[in-house]
Amino acid sequence: MALALTSVDPAGAGPRDPAPIPDEVVEKLVRAPLSRRPATLPQMLERHLDEATLLLQRIESEERGFAGRPEDPALPTTTHMLLGGTLHELQATRAEFQKEFGRIRDRLVALGVTRQRQAWDELLARIEQRFERVLMALADVHGAQTRGERRRGLLKARAELRTLHETPRAARQEPVSPTPVPTLRQQSPRWQPPDANNAPPPQHMSSGPRPRMYAFSGQTLLAAAPPTPTEAQACTYTAADLGQGQDVQLTPEIQALAASLDYAPVKLYQWVSTEIAFEPYYGSLKGATGTLVSRAGNATDQASLLIALLRASNIPARYVKGAVQFANDPRFPRWLGAKTDTGAANILNQGRIPTTRLVDAGGTTVGARFTHVWVEACVPYANYRGTRVDLTGYRWVPLDPSFKDKTYQGGIATAVDFDYAGYMARRTNTLPHERYAEQVESFVKTQPPNFSNNTLEDVGYVGRIVPRSVDILPASLPYQVVAFNAWGAGLTAETAELPSTHRYTLTISVKNAADSLLAPTLTLSLPETVLQRVTLSFKGATAGDQQTLDAWKSGPNLDTPLPCAVNVVPVVKVDGAGRSVGTTAVGLCTTTNRLTLTVALPDSAFAGNPTGTINTITFSNIQAGDYHALFAYAFQTSDRLLTERAAKLLASVRSLPDPNTNLEETEGEFLHLVGLKYIRYISDSFLRIGDLDGGSGESGNHLGLTSSRMKVGYVFDEPFAISRSGFLVDFPGEQSRSVDLATGGLVPKTFRLMGHAASAYESYIWQENARLDAVSTVRGIQFATETGIPLLTITSANAGTGIPKLCTSSTPCAGVASALFYPPSTVTTIPNAVNSGFTVTLPRQLIRYVNWTGAVWIQ
Repeated sequence: MALALTSVDPAGAGPRDPAPIPDEVVEKLVRAPLSRRPATLPQMLERHLDEATLLLQRIESEERGFAGRPEDPALPTTTHMLLGGTLHELQATRAEFQKEFGRIRDRLVALGVTRQRQAWDELLARIEQRFERVLMALADVHGAQTRGERRRGLLKARAELRTLHETPRAARQEPVSPTPVPTLRQQSPRWQPPDANNAPPPQHMSSGPRPRMYAFSGQTLLAAAPPTPTEAQACTYTAADLGQGQDVQLTPEIQALAASLDYAPVKLYQWVSTEIAFEPYYGSLKGATGTLVSRAGNATDQASLLIALLRASNIPARYVKGAVQFANDPRFPRWLGAKTDTGAANILNQGRIPTTRLVDAGGTTVGARFTHVWVEACVPYANYRGTRVDLTGYRWVPLDPSFKDKTYQGGIATAVDFDYAGYMARRTNTLPHERYAEQVESFVKTQPPNFSNNTLEDVGYVGRIVPRSVDILPASLPYQVVAFNAWGAGLTAETAELPSTHRYTLTISVKNAADSLLAPTLTLSLPETVLQRVTLSFKGATAGDQQTLDAWKSGPNLDTPLPCAVNVVPVVKVDGAGRSVGTTAVGLCTTTNRLTLTVALPDSAFAGNPTGTINTITFSNIQAGDYHALFAYAFQTSDRLLTERAAKLLASVRSLPDPNTNLEETEGEFLHLVGLKYIRYISDSFLRIGDLDGGSGESGNHLGLTSSRMKVGYVFDEPFAISRSGFLVDFPGEQSRSVDLATGGLVPKTFRLMGHAASAYESYIWQENARLDAVSTVRGIQFATETGIPLLTITSANAGTGIPKLCTSSTPCAGVASALFYPPSTVTTIPNAVNSGFTVTLPRQLIRYVNWTGAVWIQ
């Protein structure tokens, strides 16, 4: 998690930005909102209460140093006189609060919002009562005539400050889970065999398997998609074989692409085979449109794209599912970018593709059997298969555009350990994988036979697709089919539309701190929404609440803080359309609402995971005043998508003089674009680290959010008002599927560096896109080291002596303010982490980075 805090120059290092955000957008959406004056009175009150707490502690210490009787006079001291000054400052602060409350009350009266005005009056009464309690308790200490009166006053005053100030503030600190919650998870292998639900052969087998054959492609140009010939009725197709749905979208772009390829099946097939990269995952994730935009996809998604192009050409097409195998076939590892059959089988397994390794008598993996999806199309086949030169002899033909053969450069084996100590010693704009690349480059220049002529480009095991020079459609599939699998109960191995069980979903659940639903749970089809913006925001629970919110957004004096006397309900939108609207209200200033994001694929279910959950995370720090963009990574963040979303953002900002009039299209789109870039960058960094380390570098379906961050100002233990404080990126659901290309095993060394890269990008992303500095775990620890804060490395072996070195209320550190002590939740989390086998590295105390105070650690 990283919070953007203060302005900086754009980051100088990092990846090529495929979609730069113009300064005019940053000015309107970042600099202008952050330049508005936040509510300063809560901070002033907190400072005076801290001063009073410290002075009471000193007086207690002084009292312990004096012997005497309770009736002895309470002699004035320097500390006693300072307490009088603090008492006067608190009285003046109270008067300022009364004025501020009056100004805000006048605005509520002018708006005619009776309930909100009444709630504001009730809040003022509670705060007045708290001021009275604290001022009277401090006055008793300051005005005590005897030592006994002073001691009794001290006990009461300390109790009041603990109740109204210290304990509530500790509870408001960023909640920490009592058990370790890693941000990046390494997906552990779990072998799931291919589907055993066998089905009769599909129609393309009705004429029997045919040998692989090649011929020429016709050059006939067709101005429009020709009608389906009557001869095609021999295929006994249905209307569904020409229709569209969630996975197959016949968009104008797909129709235009089919036209540009002359509606010729062989050209459609060859285009997908050559232009769309293969990605190893199971199920329908992007659909035809998402696959086209990202120029990559798995077997199912490439089938969806080819089916869409065929149907746009009025050619019936279906999906087929079966178990296929490669045995002692060098094309198998080449297809998946692996160096061995073992590596290839593990790459499939990491993608949740049901796979069984084929092992020879000596125990060596020599191939794999796995569940696969391909296309069957009803095409003219008698003389010139799929060329439209001869439109006779229609039959169903199997087509698999996802299988590609590749050629590879051998690469250079490396054995380089990342210099963590040097990298973490000070803040830098160089990202971890960039620093690692520098180390690797220095290493390979010492390796034979080319020595100094070796470059980083020579290191990776890099493959390039071998273009298919096919002139007519192949007569058979390029692998052995060992079984055909039914798509579900009562279904066959072929289907015009994918069943919902083969489709990824994103489920969004919003709850309050008591874990009660605030809005109906929403489940989205990822193939339908993969290219769309998903946001969570909160609107007024009543017309009066919304009127108050709108008035503050559009009012000329936005320096006035937005009062907490407003109730709101959550709204989940997809590209601006409300899909789930809250039914239960929470306060605008609530900060511990809950959000659960879950990606699932029912076809991946097994006994221990009956819903087929691929990834799930729960946030317990959702602030009702924030705007959130939500993300489920579907490998969709191509240059094209980022460029199109950036253009959409710029158009919205230019068309709206005041961005507050449509936050969904301005702030929501900004957060969406930043989040897409973050996912793209970390996934690219994983691939880069894999290249340098001999790994696949694959990511999983990351989950997380970006948000505009509002700061809630508190008066004692009461929420008072909110104001803009920065931006947040929080992706606790990052996944790595990287394996060694030769052994197929997980590589802890690679995984650790990936975690550091992801953390570094949390701060980098705001430097690049908001021109703001930001604190992340990596940057926070660099800052601590740079500023001389001692770092502690705690393991199960030294926990007994290491944990007491943390600055806490029970183990205070000399010279460290109590505001920088670790809260009890952290003190609980660290032992749980080390007892679970983690090594934890963290500063001795909380860090204060610009205007943010909190904990950072690596485990």
